[in-house]
Amino acid sequence: METKAKKLFPVNSFTGMLARHCAVWVIFIAYELSYLYVVTGSLSNFWDYALHYLLNIAIFYTNTLIISRSFSYRPRYFLAFISILFEIIVYLLLQYLLSKLLTSLGISNRSGSFNMERFFILNTYRAFYFIGISVAYWFAKSVSMQKKLILELENTGLRKAKESSELEKNLMQAQNSYLLAQLNPHLLFNTLNFIYNSVRKVSASGAAAILHLSDMMRYSLSIPGADGKVLLENEVNHLHNMVHLNQLRYNEKLNLHINLDGDFTKDRIIPLLLISFVENLYKHGDLLSTEFSSAISLSCHDHFFTMVCINKKKLSTGSEGWGIGLQNAKARLQNIYSDRHQLTVTQDSRIFKLELSIRLD
Repeated sequence: METKAKKLFPVNSFTGMLARHCAVWVIFIAYELSYLYVVTGSLSNFWDYALHYLLNIAIFYTNTLIISRSFSYRPRYFLAFISILFEIIVYLLLQYLLSKLLTSLGISNRSGSFNMERFFILNTYRAFYFIGISVAYWFAKSVSMQKKLILELENTGLRKAKESSELEKNLMQAQNSYLLAQLNPHLLFNTLNFIYNSVRKVSASGAAAILHLSDMMRYSLSIPGADGKVLLENEVNHLHNMVHLNQLRYNEKLNLHINLDGDFTKDRIIPLLLISFVENLYKHGDLLSTEFSSAISLSCHDHFFTMVCINKKKLSTGSEGWGIGLQNAKARLQNIYSDRHQLTVTQDSRIFKLELSIRLD
């Protein structure tokens, strides 16, 4: 039944509100006329009741508007009193003119001669009656709106508290992760230095690989500046170390080249951003192909940085789509550079191309 009522009288539409008000007025008028018929045994002309009830309905909504305007922001009692007094005077005048008009037209068939005192008392009572109903309606509506507002504020507060709790939790996790990454870094680098000195005696390439790995780890563990960024030059060197390390790993057989253009010593960028795109190239690219030369092209001019990665696809990579590293890189780009960056990917069955541009100023 409740669902059917909501379909007939939609809660959040003007049509639904109008239908509900009309239904209530029809029930109210039917009740009053039924009671009048039971008491007196007769009723007057239809238009007599229709026009008088239109005046009653008009004073109801007029008074609701007056009360709303008088008490919406701060109480204005004097204005409300004067407005209601004027409203009653106008109502009595219109009722008097309407009664005279209906009588002269022969529409009203109410018995008895016109009595001014009786007319004044009866219609004053009716005016206060409908004014009282309108005040009750306004009060109920105000309470309902205040409850709705309180619920919305409570829900907003709970949502913000939940978001704040989640942010605090994520911050603690990030801090814990960072602290774990910082555990005994000196011991780690001293150990790598020992391994480097030991391996250098028997394998120059192995020693070079350890040196590149040490530089990469040192950069990954380094603390960015107060702005959360590092020199673009350091980020580019990090990519160089990774490329050289993998060339050593594959005995210089990787068909991959880095092309640099511009000045990388003046601008700053968030750390460990570009490495995600290079890792994707190593994971999904066929870098051993002699037919196609993969390339990483980096350029920086007038604070405008571009990166283009192009490679031949492997026949089977074991996974499809954007991995966690690339998803994180996209999220970081959106959070930090927002509308100052553009990341596009074009690919076909053989070639994959990624283009990134960032305004760094």
